[in-house]
Amino acid sequence: MTAQRQAVVEFLTGGLLMLVLVGFVAFVFSGAKLANDGHYDLIARFTRVDGLAVGSEVRAAGVPVGSVSALSLDENNQAIAVLRVSDIVQVDTDASAAIATDGLFGAKFVRLDIGGGDDMIAAGGEIVFTQEAMIVEDLLELIIGRGRARLSSDPAPAAQ
Repeated sequence: MTAQRQAVVEFLTGGLLMLVLVGFVAFVFSGAKLANDGHYDLIARFTRVDGLAVGSEVRAAGVPVGSVSALSLDENNQAIAVLRVSDIVQVDTDASAAIATDGLFGAKFVRLDIGGGDDMIAAGGEIVFTQEAMIVEDLLELIIGRGRARLSSDPAPAAQ
C-alpha cells in the first residue's frame, strides 16, 4: 500500500511540475509577443528632465510616434529616458532628442529629429545628441536678472 501511495504522489508531483513548466513557457512566449507590439525602445540621456513623465509623448516632425516608457538615473546622475518608438520610424545614428514644451505652460514631450543618414540605431540603442528641457522659471530669472543689470548700469536721468 505504501508503494502504491508513493507512486500516486510521484505521479501528481510530476503532473504539477509539467503544468508549471507549460505555464512558464506560455508566459515567456506571451511576453515576447508583447515586447514586439510594433514598437522598439531607444535610450536618451539628459542632464535634466524636469516636467517629463512616463507616458509623455515622443514626436517626430510634430507627429506622435511613441511615448516615454521609463525614467531613471544612471551611475553619473544623468537622467535616462527610455523612448518607445513605432517600428514605422527609423531613427538614424545622427538623430537628436530634445525635451520641449507644448506651448508656454503645456505638457513636456520629447521632440525627435530622426536624422537623414543611412545608419540606423538598433532597438535598445542610444540617441547620442540630446538637449534638456528649458525651464520657464530659469528663463524668467535670466530675463529679470538682465533687466536689473541694465537698470543698475544706466546712468540716472539728468534733472531739468
